[in-house]
Amino acid sequence: MTYQDFCLGSIIEHLRSLCLTYPELHMDEEVRTLEEDYQRVVDYWMSGYSDPCLPDQLKRIFLQAKYITKRVYTLYRRQHQPHLLHMIGRCPDSLQQADVVSLRLRLEKYVSDLALLQLSPSPRKYQERDRIIEEHQKFREALFCRLASTLLWTSEQADLWASVCISPTVDSVDQQLIVSAMMVAGIEEPNDSLVSAMAAICEKSEDPYVRIRALVGLVLMVDVSDLPLKTNEDIRHLLTRPDILQLIGQMQRLLVFSLTVSEEKQVLDDEILPSLLRYQKMSGFMNPDRSEDDQSRFDDPDLEEALMGDVEQVYRRLADLDKEGADINYVMFTKAKYSPFFQSLSNYFMPFDTDHPYFKRYENWKQMMPMITTLFQSRRFCAPDMYTFLDMFLNSFNLIPQEMRSRLDEMLEYQMSGKVTERKETSSDILRNYLQQCFRFYNHNSYASSFCNPYKVLEKYPSFKLAVLRLMGTSGYSEICDQYESYVLDAALLLCKRKYYGMGINMLDHGSHAVRTYEEESGDEVENSFYESHLKNFSWEYLMGYMFMKQAEGKSRETKDGLLLEAREYATNALLVKPDSIKVLSLLARIERKSCCLKEAAAHYKTLMELCPDEPKYELAYVHCMVGANELKGMEQLVYKMDYLYPDREEIKLDMAWILASAGKFDEAVAIYARYLPAGDHPLPWASCNKWFRMAFAYWCNGDRKTAYDLMSRCVLSGKEERTVTELSGMLNRMVHNDYGDFLKRYLQEGDINLMMTLLFEVMN
Repeated sequence: MTYQDFCLGSIIEHLRSLCLTYPELHMDEEVRTLEEDYQRVVDYWMSGYSDPCLPDQLKRIFLQAKYITKRVYTLYRRQHQPHLLHMIGRCPDSLQQADVVSLRLRLEKYVSDLALLQLSPSPRKYQERDRIIEEHQKFREALFCRLASTLLWTSEQADLWASVCISPTVDSVDQQLIVSAMMVAGIEEPNDSLVSAMAAICEKSEDPYVRIRALVGLVLMVDVSDLPLKTNEDIRHLLTRPDILQLIGQMQRLLVFSLTVSEEKQVLDDEILPSLLRYQKMSGFMNPDRSEDDQSRFDDPDLEEALMGDVEQVYRRLADLDKEGADINYVMFTKAKYSPFFQSLSNYFMPFDTDHPYFKRYENWKQMMPMITTLFQSRRFCAPDMYTFLDMFLNSFNLIPQEMRSRLDEMLEYQMSGKVTERKETSSDILRNYLQQCFRFYNHNSYASSFCNPYKVLEKYPSFKLAVLRLMGTSGYSEICDQYESYVLDAALLLCKRKYYGMGINMLDHGSHAVRTYEEESGDEVENSFYESHLKNFSWEYLMGYMFMKQAEGKSRETKDGLLLEAREYATNALLVKPDSIKVLSLLARIERKSCCLKEAAAHYKTLMELCPDEPKYELAYVHCMVGANELKGMEQLVYKMDYLYPDREEIKLDMAWILASAGKFDEAVAIYARYLPAGDHPLPWASCNKWFRMAFAYWCNGDRKTAYDLMSRCVLSGKEERTVTELSGMLNRMVHNDYGDFLKRYLQEGDINLMMTLLFEVMN
């Protein structure tokens, strides 16, 4: 026996203490049986007998102990966590104890009852239909709660429910809810059997709504799981299909949009909603009793045209966001998710159905359904938002002004005339709407904080944890390399565009690390490994370098230096792939410049000057770096030449003044700066602080301290609005002592510099 075998005794001891602490778990008998089996093996071994079957017996006991431990943990969660208790309470004991076969028969009976009812000549068949639907909806809710709160799934259970979701004799809505409930259970307690069941449903189901729900469940369950997953042929075959790989790529991108949903909120709050409210107020939608003066103002054709132009731009912006994949409806419907309809957790996953019994409490719901359908055909809404909108609309229909009702009626007539074609949902639409459904469930139901939220996991590692590779095994390994690289890079680029640099770095870095780990564990002896031939490519390296550089902005000096060092390494690797790449050379030059390695930055800018002789910005940057590095020889002539070639460029004039100041020619420098000296006493933008401080240093060194102090203090006042005092203090210290330290020490005494800093800190505080 090994030390590990003796540790089994400690595990059993721990289980016994758990059973004593929580007697409501009712696990005493199973733990006692396990303890007796273990003690029998130990006694047999201690008596001196050597049995070749002993290791197998210990392994069996260990697996049994592991299973019981998991059961104890699961039972404890079911009896002490509020969301699981809620779901268990919504499911009757009779349904909790029912077997899968009887539940399937009930699901099939619902389909057959509705079909037979359609053939009935009875005049009351519509009332009977409503009754059947209402009773079945209660059953659906209870079944969802049972499956979602079942955390210990056996292979047999998972396979049986997978067969239900594939069967043509079960209603599609029921199948979709079952798949969602299995996904919730699998995310709460990762389980290989559920992963395999999801893959089987996705592979064999002919219903696109069921198939895509199963694919989302498969990916999210794998992503939150750190368990080594068993690979089967269904999963291998599924993940080599081009359509599935394409959907996984889209899913990665859409999940990024859910992580950056605050971007859409800012756009809606700052750009879109103010314009719409202004138009509604002027047009009288928000004030039907507007005065004659307001009416005459709105009847002004110029004003109306301007307002309509703003509204057109707003809707165009909305359309662009929607087309890109942003969740533009999230902010509009968030607060309404606490209506009575969403007290049932299954309603978050319900496909939109106008026959839902909840809406029968409204008197006018049937006559409004055609109009609601018309509205939903014009834009993409996920099902919870459609239910929310319908609930709000029916609640407030009697409050809608008659003028607006008339316009809605006109829209309905236009729709019914056949001039507007119905928009058919593609696989991408179904995927997008379902991911938004999941996002609302995990963030806005009344028990959201209690659920294991896969979206929170993605905030740290938004790369699927290589779900595809982990499930594929070595078979088919090379077939998905290009697709994986493509969709991870695409999603990281989207994060980069939205300025989530740390999240983008995590995505790419975790991906490459996971691939290396996979190769080590699998022992795959591929000559050109995945990591070398696919991940270590130009786009990967360049994007990592750029994001590390942007991540360094605003950080402390020590942190900034470490991030810039990483950025330099990645950018250098990218340059090895494409030695003449203008964007990589530009990136390297910016990194060196931010690292205060001005001579190295100047060397890169000189190369860029040779590659792009007609681009003055590289020549200007070269001059900046050379002057900053105190290499003034030839710089004055170069700037005079640029001033001759580009006489209208303000930045060239300012560079010329700074070079003259650096050479000690303060009168000439101040004469140029005087043309661009900002008038008034308003704060100067902190984003242009380098320009104002250079100008101020020239005036200070020329003896005009009043003008210099005025420029600096106005700039610092602006910086107080954008930065904390601590950040601003650090930036000022770095600016004076590092960026311009050599310049000031050359022309000012130490006391002058200290006086300058003292005055600026007084303004700051």
